[in-house]
Amino acid sequence: MNEVKQTTDQLLDELARAQARIAELELDRRRVEQTLHQLRDNMSRYLDLAEVVLVALDHEGKVTLVGGRCFQILGYNPDELIGQDWFEICLPPDEYERVHAVNRQLMAGNVEPVEYFENKIRRKDGTERLVAWHNSSLTDGSGRILGILSTGVDITERKRIENALTEERRMYASLVKNLPGMVYRCRNDKDWTIEYVSEGCQALTGYRPADFLTKRIAFGTDVIHPDDQAGVWMIVQEDVRNKRAYQLTYRIVTADKSIKWVWEQGSGVFSDQGEFIALEGFVSDVTLQKHQEEQIRRSQKMDALGKLTGGIAHDYNNMLGVILGYSKLLQDALADDPKLSTFINEIHRASERGTRLSRKLMAFSRQKQPELGVCDVNAVLSSMQDLLQKTLTPRIDLVYDLAPDAWPVAADSGDLEDSIVNLCINALHAMDSGGTLTLRTRNERHEQADDAGAMLPLGDYVVLTVHDTGCGMDSATLNRIFDPFFTTKGADGLGLGLSMVYGFMQRSGGEIKVTSALGKGSVFRLYFPRYAAAQPATTPADGVDSKRFAGNETILVVDDEPALLDLAEEILSAHGYRVLTAASGEEALKILGSQPVDLLLSDVIMPRMDGYQLAAIVEGSFPEVKIQLVSGYADGRDPQGRDSPLSLSLLPKPFTAQTLLQRVRERLDQESIAAMSRKRRVMIMDDDESVRELFRINLEKLGYEAVSVSDGNQAIACYKQAIADERPIDVCILDIAIPGKMDGKATARELLALDPRARLVVSSGDSFGAVMTGFKEFGFRGAIEKTFDRAEIERVLDQVLHG
Repeated sequence: MNEVKQTTDQLLDELARAQARIAELELDRRRVEQTLHQLRDNMSRYLDLAEVVLVALDHEGKVTLVGGRCFQILGYNPDELIGQDWFEICLPPDEYERVHAVNRQLMAGNVEPVEYFENKIRRKDGTERLVAWHNSSLTDGSGRILGILSTGVDITERKRIENALTEERRMYASLVKNLPGMVYRCRNDKDWTIEYVSEGCQALTGYRPADFLTKRIAFGTDVIHPDDQAGVWMIVQEDVRNKRAYQLTYRIVTADKSIKWVWEQGSGVFSDQGEFIALEGFVSDVTLQKHQEEQIRRSQKMDALGKLTGGIAHDYNNMLGVILGYSKLLQDALADDPKLSTFINEIHRASERGTRLSRKLMAFSRQKQPELGVCDVNAVLSSMQDLLQKTLTPRIDLVYDLAPDAWPVAADSGDLEDSIVNLCINALHAMDSGGTLTLRTRNERHEQADDAGAMLPLGDYVVLTVHDTGCGMDSATLNRIFDPFFTTKGADGLGLGLSMVYGFMQRSGGEIKVTSALGKGSVFRLYFPRYAAAQPATTPADGVDSKRFAGNETILVVDDEPALLDLAEEILSAHGYRVLTAASGEEALKILGSQPVDLLLSDVIMPRMDGYQLAAIVEGSFPEVKIQLVSGYADGRDPQGRDSPLSLSLLPKPFTAQTLLQRVRERLDQESIAAMSRKRRVMIMDDDESVRELFRINLEKLGYEAVSVSDGNQAIACYKQAIADERPIDVCILDIAIPGKMDGKATARELLALDPRARLVVSSGDSFGAVMTGFKEFGFRGAIEKTFDRAEIERVLDQVLHG
């Protein structure tokens, strides 16, 4: 019994201890559960604070755990996802394959490549968001993979901002790349280290961005022209010190050693504390603009000097006119006295030399109209070779390098000869110790603007190059060589030679370019436009038989110079004309009011009332009187402009007796403008309203009545109506390219069938088209280009009406 009791007590003790242990374990379990619950709460709070969603998936892709900002990111409550197929519920179809591939890698334990991954998810409301996931594998104690654990962050808005910033950077880079210049930023250190430079630097300077960023090339010392560096730095320092933007223009030397003008705008960059830390700015090429400004500056100087020169030439021409006229009369009167004839011949030759000088003065003052004709530059150079060689003396080697196929040009051959002589003499003075002067011609086609021909329109040019091996010029001299009266020859130079060459090239529609450097000689390049159009006929020589121009009409001569009045009366009276004279416009009007006059021959420059003012009154009050104006200085007084009939027909002083007689006869034989305006009607057919309007304006300026139609049917109807109204159309100007079946050629055929005497003129912008060049074959009597050159319109209509 005792043994049983003892065993029972032991069992009870063991049971009590077991119960106590169970109570402890229960307490521990509750503590663990409490701790786990606290951990879950903390984890949930942490996930909420981190704005992430926690998702665990098993091998089949079903959701085993979800937490954090599940509702905010996915739109689901956690209990709606537990046990569901993650791929079916939360992935858009276009993401299935890509995310399944990631899932397979994670299940295979290959975590590293896909530890971070972005993909779209589909929310409960059907909208899509972009989520960035951090992934890991779930394993048991033995390392066996049980599933996948991922935390995700909604990056939709962040990605949108990133994409917007990327696009903004792309746009900025594109804009900077397309800027016609260079954008830069350089640090405020001892080397002015360039931190950024745009790709435009290569087009501007010839250097790559890497050349500046690696400090192989320093912009301030290697690119800015040495003569401009100090001035640039002074302006930048001053403006930065005063915290204002700087703007400056200076020269740069490019990688190929050419010179460009640039404009720079920039400013200093300052920290919040006001410390100067960097420079930022933009540099652009303004070479063409500088060239244009220089052209304008020179033009203004030439115009100012031209007015002075023209005024002097006016009085000089009056004196020459008297000398030439009376010397010619004396030549005839003293023909039988050899001794006196010798004296008077010398006077006459001296007067002719004075006339040539006067013409040069007028050309310099831009009052002389260029006597353009078809000119062979090679032929002119060849004819001058002996003269130039003698002028240059034996110490200069003259080399000719002429292109055998040089195109013809439109230029005044006399002015070309003068220009060549001026350039050669200029080269002679530059080669005191001897040297070589090369004259070269070449054909060039300018298809895009470049440094050599930046101011030239695109097209074909003959380039005459004058290259000497002389002392050369520095940049300061080079910038002034075309200025009137600028010379490097001291008292031995007048400074007009190169100015006259410059003026000649301007009148010829060309350009002159000069390159030079001290000790390396100078190169002058003269660009002449290729000849492509008919030129005005030249004035017949003075050797015309004056008897052909005699007459018996009454001529009123008006001039404030008594000697010129007497000379004109002597010449005209000797050839049968009845001559009246007046010393002023007012006196001329009194004579016109008292007796009939056939022709008014008037000087332009007179006190109180000039020739154009007198002509305007005569045209209005005495329309039957023909008018011929004379002047030694055409200073632009004509209120109708330099292309008016009176200006275009101006007789320049001084003139010979033969020239005066010829012009008087021609003017007397022409119809007056007033008479033409009462009789002549011109029809314009063109489908372009602006073309019709331009023709109308020019025709009315010339005194014609203009009638406009837009197509062939209207033209025929208008012509028929004009016949019925007994107000016939005198000339029809027909465009060729008219839409529809009734083009210009068809309209011409219909009009000629209606009236075989119809005067038809073809008009086209295609100067070399078959109808324009062979207009007679198509029934036309003339051709007018659509350049609206009033003088050309007048010439063609006059030929059609009177030819």
